[in-house]
Amino acid sequence: MPECPACGSAQTVKNGKAKNGTQTSLCKVCGRRFHPDAKPVAHSEATRTPILDAVHDRMSLRGVQRVFGVHRNTVIRWIKKGPPK
Repeated sequence: MPECPACGSAQTVKNGKAKNGTQTSLCKVCGRRFHPDAKPVAHSEATRTPILDAVHDRMSLRGVQRVFGVHRNTVIRWIKKGPPK
């Protein structure tokens, strides 16, 4: 069985299916329900840097959305969060 992404425990069991039909698992230690083969959705720093540079060079948020394919609300969140580390 897969390890829990929250606590790292190997005490997991199958726990039904999600709405899209994929298998879900349940951690018996912390009680978290998760998808065993989930992929991270986050954008890499290599993607964020040119997007934030374009915004700081006065490109509109909708223009950024069209050119880079990243939703404008995501870019707004990055701006509020501060510069990438």
